[in-house]
Amino acid sequence: MSDPKPSERLEIEKERQKTIRSLAMYGVLAVLIVFVVYVVFLRNPTGENRKVDVDLATGKFSVSVEQPIVDQVNVKEASYKGTQEDKSVEFTTGEVNEDVITELEQRSEKKISPENFTGQNLINKEGGYLLTVPSPEHWSVNYNAQGYNNPLVAVHTISRPQGEHVAVNLEDPGSEYSLEEYVASALEMISMAGMLSEWPEISYDHEGRTAFLSYRNPQTGGVTYQKVVKRGTKFFIVTANYNLSITPQNVQNELIKMVSTFTLIENKT
Repeated sequence: MSDPKPSERLEIEKERQKTIRSLAMYGVLAVLIVFVVYVVFLRNPTGENRKVDVDLATGKFSVSVEQPIVDQVNVKEASYKGTQEDKSVEFTTGEVNEDVITELEQRSEKKISPENFTGQNLINKEGGYLLTVPSPEHWSVNYNAQGYNNPLVAVHTISRPQGEHVAVNLEDPGSEYSLEEYVASALEMISMAGMLSEWPEISYDHEGRTAFLSYRNPQTGGVTYQKVVKRGTKFFIVTANYNLSITPQNVQNELIKMVSTFTLIENKT
């Protein structure tokens, strides 16, 4: 077979380049499709309708304000296996990029406010945190800015008329306590007050910035799930309280979900 002429070689090269470009394009699309399938199906095993927008020009993914933010972005998690009802809980340990919140606010028709739920989320930009509220229509939220300076006042209280609630408190001891020291000191005080029947199991993340625990009050029969997150010298304390014999199982699960999904918003300043 004779060698192709220069003009033929040029046409062959053009076709080869077109083929390479086509393969590259389909390769990118394949990656995007696999990623979207992973986000929508693997991270959403319940089959809920969760919206993921894909900008093929920039490769950016947008989250839906109506769905839990922590379920749509890549937030690190850890596992907790406590003594309360032998429940195993997955809790977040990472942070949410503040650009996600900025984008949500730009795309949302309603202003994001710490005084209201945003879809299935409670977002507090001023306080630098958010959490998931699975059924916001069943809960009320109270916001008190005095809690930023008074650890005895909850910045947020999410409650039902029946009394079950989640509270978010902030405390800044003003010195560099480790997370373990802070949690141990708080539990000692609770124990001295007779509100702790046994020392609880405590799970810490690898960075030593997040603690998750649960315990029962022997005086009231109440159950407490708690998450403590450290940022600098400041501690965020998130607490859910309910009565094991009175509170419905689905409400118990929602309370634990709110505590376990409490996540700081990344602070770039």
